[in-house]
Amino acid sequence: METFEFHLPICRNDLLRRSTANQYVVELIGFRHLPGALENFRVTMRTEGYLTILEQFNVPFSILCSDAESSQALRENVWQVLLKGMSSFVRGLRCLVEKFPIPNNSRLQHLNALKMICYLMSQLSDNFEAEESKVNMIQGRKKKSADAFQTIDWPYEKEAFLKVLLELVVLDLDKLWDPPIAEENFINLIISCCYNLLQNPSITRQKETKEVIGNILGVLVKRHNRALCNSLRILQLLQRHEHTISSLVQITEIIVTKYGATNIVFEIMREIGRLDSKEISNNSSGTKAYATFLVDLSAKIPQAVFQNISVLMPCLEMDSSIMRNCILCVIKEIIVNVLSSENLEASLKKTKDQFFTILKDHVHDVHAFVRSKVLQIWLEIVQQQCLPLSHQEELTGLVVGRLNDKAANVRRYSIQLLTALLQMNPFAHKLQYEDLIESYRQEKEKLDKMLEENSSSEDPDLVLMKEKWSSHENAMMEVFEELSSVSPDDYEDIIGDDDTSDRIMNTIVSTIDEKDYNKSRLYLLAANTIWPDVFVLDLPQSDDSKETKDESDVPVEVVVKGLKDVYLGKHLVLGVPKAAVNPIQSSEVEVNDLSKQQVLVLYLKDSLTFSGQVKEAIPILCQMLHSKVNSDILEAIEFFVTSFAFGMPHSLVGIRKVLLLLNSSKDSTIKEAAVNAYKKIYLNLDAENERSKALKVVDNLTTLMKNISLEELISLDAVIANFMKSGDLHISVIQVLWERFALKIPRTTPDESRTALNLLMMAAGGDSKIIKSNIAVLVSEGLGPRAEKDFRIAKDTCLALMKIGSAKKQIGMAAPPPYRLDRDHELFTRLQDLLLTGLFDLENEFWVPLCDKAVCTIYTLSESPDHKCEQLVKAVAEKVLSLKIESDSDSSSNCQTGVLVRFVFLIGCIAHRQLEHMNRDLLTEMKRRNALLEKSKLKKKSRKNPDVTSTTASSTLIEEELGLTGASAEDDEYECIRKVCETEILSGETLLAIVAPLIVNLCRNQSKFSNPELRTAASLTLSKLMLISSEFCENNLQLLFTILEKSSLPSIRANTIIALGDLASLFPNLIEPWTAHMYARLRDPSPLVRRNTVSVLSHLILNDMVKIKGQISEMAVCIIDEDEKIKGLAKVFFVELSGKANAIYNIIADIISRLSDPEIGVEKASFQTILKFLFSFVQKGKQTENLAEKLCQRFRVTSTERQWNDLAFCLSLLTFNEKCVHKLQDNFNCYSDKLANDELYEHMLSILKKARTRCKIEFKTTIDEIEAQITQCHTKGLDEAIAEKGFVFKTPAKAPAKSKKRSSSVSLKTPKQTKGVSSEHRVTPRKSQRKKNKASYFSSDSDEENPPSDDSDDFIPSSKTPIKRTRSARKRALTPIN
Repeated sequence: METFEFHLPICRNDLLRRSTANQYVVELIGFRHLPGALENFRVTMRTEGYLTILEQFNVPFSILCSDAESSQALRENVWQVLLKGMSSFVRGLRCLVEKFPIPNNSRLQHLNALKMICYLMSQLSDNFEAEESKVNMIQGRKKKSADAFQTIDWPYEKEAFLKVLLELVVLDLDKLWDPPIAEENFINLIISCCYNLLQNPSITRQKETKEVIGNILGVLVKRHNRALCNSLRILQLLQRHEHTISSLVQITEIIVTKYGATNIVFEIMREIGRLDSKEISNNSSGTKAYATFLVDLSAKIPQAVFQNISVLMPCLEMDSSIMRNCILCVIKEIIVNVLSSENLEASLKKTKDQFFTILKDHVHDVHAFVRSKVLQIWLEIVQQQCLPLSHQEELTGLVVGRLNDKAANVRRYSIQLLTALLQMNPFAHKLQYEDLIESYRQEKEKLDKMLEENSSSEDPDLVLMKEKWSSHENAMMEVFEELSSVSPDDYEDIIGDDDTSDRIMNTIVSTIDEKDYNKSRLYLLAANTIWPDVFVLDLPQSDDSKETKDESDVPVEVVVKGLKDVYLGKHLVLGVPKAAVNPIQSSEVEVNDLSKQQVLVLYLKDSLTFSGQVKEAIPILCQMLHSKVNSDILEAIEFFVTSFAFGMPHSLVGIRKVLLLLNSSKDSTIKEAAVNAYKKIYLNLDAENERSKALKVVDNLTTLMKNISLEELISLDAVIANFMKSGDLHISVIQVLWERFALKIPRTTPDESRTALNLLMMAAGGDSKIIKSNIAVLVSEGLGPRAEKDFRIAKDTCLALMKIGSAKKQIGMAAPPPYRLDRDHELFTRLQDLLLTGLFDLENEFWVPLCDKAVCTIYTLSESPDHKCEQLVKAVAEKVLSLKIESDSDSSSNCQTGVLVRFVFLIGCIAHRQLEHMNRDLLTEMKRRNALLEKSKLKKKSRKNPDVTSTTASSTLIEEELGLTGASAEDDEYECIRKVCETEILSGETLLAIVAPLIVNLCRNQSKFSNPELRTAASLTLSKLMLISSEFCENNLQLLFTILEKSSLPSIRANTIIALGDLASLFPNLIEPWTAHMYARLRDPSPLVRRNTVSVLSHLILNDMVKIKGQISEMAVCIIDEDEKIKGLAKVFFVELSGKANAIYNIIADIISRLSDPEIGVEKASFQTILKFLFSFVQKGKQTENLAEKLCQRFRVTSTERQWNDLAFCLSLLTFNEKCVHKLQDNFNCYSDKLANDELYEHMLSILKKARTRCKIEFKTTIDEIEAQITQCHTKGLDEAIAEKGFVFKTPAKAPAKSKKRSSSVSLKTPKQTKGVSSEHRVTPRKSQRKKNKASYFSSDSDEENPPSDDSDDFIPSSKTPIKRTRSARKRALTPIN
């Protein structure tokens, strides 16, 4: 066989030409001869062995180089031949390398055969991988990749090839070369083949294949030192193919763990650390791949990464947040998996503290992504219980500070971390702050006494040490004051890695004895940074951050005190590990009562500090419950559940606020989280049995009910009703509540009994049978002897009984009949007896609410409530009359008045409940009976004609579900009810008709009946009676408005305005002429009246019950009200009003007109605040253009500089586009003569400045022209003003507001006069139109349908209207009123 040398080619063409004398050259075979040549090659390989490749290499190479479409089958066939030949070649080569030395001829043959086979197999492997990737890319993942091959299963063949290759590389192949060092190109060929196989995404699902590749590369790295080459290939794959991350991590793990080649980790990390910061920032996909690889690698082999972490630390200074997150995650893996042991060396402890410092620093990173990631890292550290106690306090403070972060993710993980710190706290399972304070105080006092006793029995050595220290202290102070301040760089490396805390203590003591005080200070400061628990410095803390100051700012006194503690051995008393040990005298740990007490005090101090930090976070988390971000709310809920479980009493505030989410939140996820939170807290409790569990549930719910607000009570009602419906509230809890209500459980207080009744009432919302089955218990306990002394429990009993009055109607079914009791039921007798018994007890303030609920209960449960109430009224009236007859002296006048107040209040309750009974109960019952009647008719028809009636019944059912049935019938029923109210209730010999004149008389003669409570009750009852009948309302409406304006009691005015709102919804035509009087209450001196007026008018206007008139400006003034609630209500009103089409645009003109009037009295700053808020709702372009034009034209009819400035300010609030600027230019003559005013001039310039930023570049020339004109007019106007006798423009003094006196003697078409009210105290309805003798310089757009004439004062001039220049004020022609 001819001797030759086979060189591994860079490309295939290199084998076709000769470059050296002994080089092997291939002669290609034509495609037509390839099948025969391949068959001959197969036979030869089988008969003569694997060395046949030396003579017939051109056959597989020609097939490899062929581009014909049918060559794929030939490649597959030649692959199978070569794979078998390679397997036999490996077996023969194993026997050959065992012989040494190898004959030269045999060595060269096997070396050439090795190169040829490996080259062909790697080339075919790359070809097959490319084909598979191409097919997968085209066909997607729906079809198998085996479709790309005809005769072989490539995944199986690939794995078989790699196994043979692994058998090959484990051999000592260096013996085939001379000298015995493997050729670099050959090693790179195998490495390239392996990494090329990793580029196919399907490799991620082939676990065994990856393991074989890892073993091959591990052998090559270990035997042939290819760590750098492999690291570069790994980085290239990461940058180009993100799917290779998991595969490369697995392979690297195999290389390190199985073959001990840790240098590859160093090479990878060093290359990443050398990357340019700009390159990292620009290549986000590659950077992300590097980061993910490092993090996963550190999780697999943390020890190897830890050994080379220093080369990655510069990445923390990079701008890329991805790389910073990567390094921080790597640090976390090292802390959790390497440095989590308690018995670490001093150097490792120092490194661990440095890592913690890095993590703490990045809590304040500039990038929110990094801040959120580092909080996640801390969360995992805490969950893995790897957080040392020395870092707990500082970390908790940092987390509390991040609760106010602007990034939602940061806040989210801050709450999660705070929750985890609470769950994993090393102190106690109950952290009651007040209890800890008391325990700490007691134990601290005990410790101080023990220290005093111990100091009295000091040993002579300790006394000697104190004497020595006193000689050092003064000299030390003088030296420290003369020396400059110390920076951390001065003592950074003063402590070595092998130094321990005991050794440093002894060093400090020796340097003090040698009087080298500066060196002892450096040692102390350095030791404090490494062992802060042992070398304690009482550093001052700031009030805000509670963080210690920098080491360079440590006061001299603090350093001297720290050195004293070390010198005298007190550092061993304060340190937990070595309490009460003097390092100079003994190295043994002496555990005595003093040291135990010191450890206990330190434990309580740390517990108290942690509990206080969590307590500070609770108000912030309560605010987060109102956040717009769902994650804030959900995490805050979870925190409050955890804090409540740890017994923190302040968490109850947050638990109660969680209740409000059920009504305020619209997100179902938040509502579900709130309900689940209450299940965990109050229902899912650990107990020995159901009875004890029920007692705990009741106790917790009772605690929750204390000091609960009305909103929280409503939400809790819904929650408990939901628990009852879902079956989460066990029947044993209901049983315990009944026992507690009936005082069957020992030591139950009356308050707890009432709370139990309220909880039963809430549960009845989910199942009314709870109350129905225990009516007798309620009557005997809630209305029995206890109720005579406690009207509150009687009132709550009435509320509970009202729960069973009516059942809810189900869709598609007739409403069930209402639940009613017999006329002579004991319930009604007990209610009447209670009311009569407490009638004369005027000191009992709970009689009035009991009366209200008793009347409601009678109307809810009685078959004939009007008769029952009539009996009640007669009985009360007899009591009142008997009192009047029996007592003629003046001493009992107060008692008479008080009883009369209660009688009047009872009449009002009955009147209001009678109206509800008619409009709701009777109307519902009429509908129910009509529905039953209709169904009975359908049944009769169905018997005669089943087909027709079935269709009719189905259509009727559908219409009923859609609310379309019986529209005309309902109207008839409602009209019938209204007719009864109008003609029967307040007329004839009915109860209310008899007492109504009495109520009217009380309201008319307020001078005679001057008692405030009586006047309040009478006015409230009068308004309730007016709700029943429109005729009665019309007759007494003027009286009611007179009370509204003339009453001196704010409570009466507040109640009356609410009543007028109800009257306006029932009788809008009667109330409409009096609307101005309702608006006038917006300027009432009482905040309560103004607040109620805003609420009532908002409801009426938004529901289109009252038309928006000129007085809407009074609502706008409420935006600047002193009362914050009124401000909020007014703003909410305008926000809701803006939802209606053009509503704000239509009224804003009138508001500007009225508020700019000097007689209105709105200050300039207030005017600007109001208009800024209102103009925020004018956003449409067309509206802006129209307003700009109208505001410009209004300059013509203004007379004062204040009005000019207000108009200019309003113009500046608009968003000017090109069309608006044209409007400003077209109406230039309207305001040109007023530009001498400096404020007006500044507003115009600001308008043009803002317009310049929004308009196109070519339009800026027009803006410059307008600005030049404005500047010219401003300068000219100032010159003319100065020329006229030295006159300078000044803002005229504000004219005093004219009092608006309305004459009550003359009125047009006033309602019926109220008898008994003098004309000077009578109120008449105000006209809604403007007075003609007072010109308004701005009209609202709502009046544009009927434009005024040119002669009217409301005329809006056009740009061609002549300008009438006035200096101070216009002269007006007064038109006499006919």
